[in-house]
Amino acid sequence: MIPPDQVDEIHRAVRIEEVVGEFVMLKKRGANYIGLCPFHNEKTPSFTVSATKGIFKCFGCGKAGNAVGFLMDHLHITYPEALRWLANKYNISIKERELSDEEKKSLTEKESILILLKFAAQHYQNNLFETDEGKSVALSYLYERGLEEHIIREFGLGYSLNDKRGFTQSALQAQFSKRYLIKSGQCLYKTEYHESEIPETEDAIDAQFLIDRFQARIMFPIHDESGRVLGFGGRNLSADKNLAKYVNSPESPVYHKSEVLYGLYQAKKHIIKENASILAEGYMDVIALHQHGLRNAVASSGTSLTEGQVRKLHRFCEKVIIAFDGDDAGKKAAERAVPMLLEEGLMVYRVSFPDNHDPDSFAKAFGREALLRHIVQNTHDFLEYYVYENKDFLMRGPIERSSFIGKMASWIALIPNDIRRTLYIQELSKKLGIGEEVIQTEVTRLRKEWIKSKIIKEQSPSVLPEIAPNYDNQKHPIEILPVSHADESEILRLLLLYGNMVMEEEFTDPLTGQTQTKQMTLAEFVLEYMSIEQLMFNDPLHMKIFSLYYNNLTEKGFTGLEYFMNFPDDDVRGFITNHVIKNHEVSENWKKFNIHIADELSLSVKALKKSLQSLKEKIISQIIASLKNELKNENLDENEATILLHKIRVLEKERIEINKNLGRSGIKYIPES
Repeated sequence: MIPPDQVDEIHRAVRIEEVVGEFVMLKKRGANYIGLCPFHNEKTPSFTVSATKGIFKCFGCGKAGNAVGFLMDHLHITYPEALRWLANKYNISIKERELSDEEKKSLTEKESILILLKFAAQHYQNNLFETDEGKSVALSYLYERGLEEHIIREFGLGYSLNDKRGFTQSALQAQFSKRYLIKSGQCLYKTEYHESEIPETEDAIDAQFLIDRFQARIMFPIHDESGRVLGFGGRNLSADKNLAKYVNSPESPVYHKSEVLYGLYQAKKHIIKENASILAEGYMDVIALHQHGLRNAVASSGTSLTEGQVRKLHRFCEKVIIAFDGDDAGKKAAERAVPMLLEEGLMVYRVSFPDNHDPDSFAKAFGREALLRHIVQNTHDFLEYYVYENKDFLMRGPIERSSFIGKMASWIALIPNDIRRTLYIQELSKKLGIGEEVIQTEVTRLRKEWIKSKIIKEQSPSVLPEIAPNYDNQKHPIEILPVSHADESEILRLLLLYGNMVMEEEFTDPLTGQTQTKQMTLAEFVLEYMSIEQLMFNDPLHMKIFSLYYNNLTEKGFTGLEYFMNFPDDDVRGFITNHVIKNHEVSENWKKFNIHIADELSLSVKALKKSLQSLKEKIISQIIASLKNELKNENLDENEATILLHKIRVLEKERIEINKNLGRSGIKYIPES
């Protein structure tokens, strides 16, 4: 558990743009930063970070929060884990007490598996550097491949011993759960050499049937972008051709290979800085490129490139250089990757290696300088690359040329940017001597087909929106404005932003009839008004925030906004951030023309009074509706009915007066049930 004073220290040190910048490429825009949202798929940035307010908000999906909330949502971690992440980033030493046995049991499945995988990574690295087998078999192999110790340690490479239960026994001795050993993918459960289903309870798992998944292999830890180990790739060093060259961790509660890019944790800062990434095929390619100074290299994680990996890459850069192997398999993989990258809106380049080389083997054969020179000289825009690569094929005749044009047109059709798409059409026309209008027609046709197929794929009848409301049973449709919580939200927003602001309010003394001016804070005014008018929030979350605000108002050093931004409740933090950051801010340029726009602070009192009155009117409407329902009771006597009618008339009069003050007319409110 982290002591409260250290929690405060962590919050004071945090700069949200630095934290979010670890996972999203941010660009300065006015007072804020913008980037592609990591919480939903988008190609145009709608994700905003406010450094001054310490919050983020996506105007596309509505996700919002502070730095802690961002980490919790993005990395799927707990509040304490997010604090530890921040403490590590800002070099804050925290002194936590040991977890009790009960607290250890209460850890979530994901937390437990991540702790186990961290232990596994350290275990394998110890094997590599500290055991005779590791040093003689694996470390010597890595040195022969040209890797240096610093890069081996940076990527956390390790070694699994040639022992069926080497890791298993170490993990069991460290008292890790047998169930999590299996669920993490580190162990197999085999009875009589047949893999078995995991028993339902921990006690039912017989430890003697647990064996290591990885044996006699160089281990490549696979990290997420925050540095947590999610799984492993294990390379076989044996000459036995019956053994797979690579064995990778299976899908697990923490490892979803289609969402993970190998090397992204080590490369992300360099990718953001250069706004470009080199996309390689394998673990060794990535490590070799990093060692030779190309620190922006990543690879797909034990799988073909996926849409999830492409989207993740786009959050960090706009340009991708495909550096797959020069063999047939590498060429085919690159051709599958190009359209996926183009569809995401990335600028795509291609570099190839001669004589079936890959980046790793090329560096080993010719050295660092030759590798760097080759990549610089041979990196070409995808269209230029494939026109040159297919020059002999294009000379064969019209069938071959039309086939190639069709493929290029299908790729160009995927580009979301209209200007870039048009320029590629012009370039293809120029290079192949084909009329631009012919290619334009084909691209337009293909794009329409692609959009249609995408809509059909993504939408099912069950989620199609209703086109229009059904008025068949209404002879005279009326304007309907449902009772909402918008006024409550606005009151809380103004309270949180300007609660400490001193205002002057005129009031009439009921005894003397004299009008006096009274000074009070905006927070005091809200409390007094709601008490006198007996107003209450309907929304439970709004009521919770309102109560927390006034319960803490007298506490020393209480600042409403900061208190709620660091509040552990996700719903509370989400509400706060959704109501304090705006999508648009008034431009400073108006001042150049001597046009002065009143700021929100000067208008806050007026806005607050309007929202309070509107809230009062809605509550009155609800009461009126309730009284009218009572009138329908057949058991009412005449006297009771008269009293109810009188109450309704009084309330209707007050309601009409409020609406008149608010400038409303002809609106009917339907109270919430």
